Amino acid sequence: MGIKNEAYMLVKAISYNLMLWFKEATMPDEVKNCRAKTIRRKVLCVPGNIVGNGRYRHIRLAANKWLETVINQVKTNLGEFLYLVVQRLYPIRC
Repeated sequence: MGIKNEAYMLVKAISYNLMLWFKEATMPDEVKNCRAKTIRRKVLCVPGNIVGNGRYRHIRLAANKWLETVINQVKTNLGEFLYLVVQRLYPIRC
């Protein structure tokens, strides 16, 4: 196997594992069973507009209640995950 094919295989394996981690660590239970293609279509590739003036720009997404609940759950789960990581890195000293 050539070096290019080997590098391509490693990139695919790493991206697959990252997607699995992303699903398990951050997604709500109803989305954890979805395939990568479905998550990409429903959660990652959503239409939106960049709005604002000058330095104060932000993204305004299309109105979608389901997506809003998923994003809020992802934020909550990611916050809990980061809290656990910080607790492991810097344990409380008595």
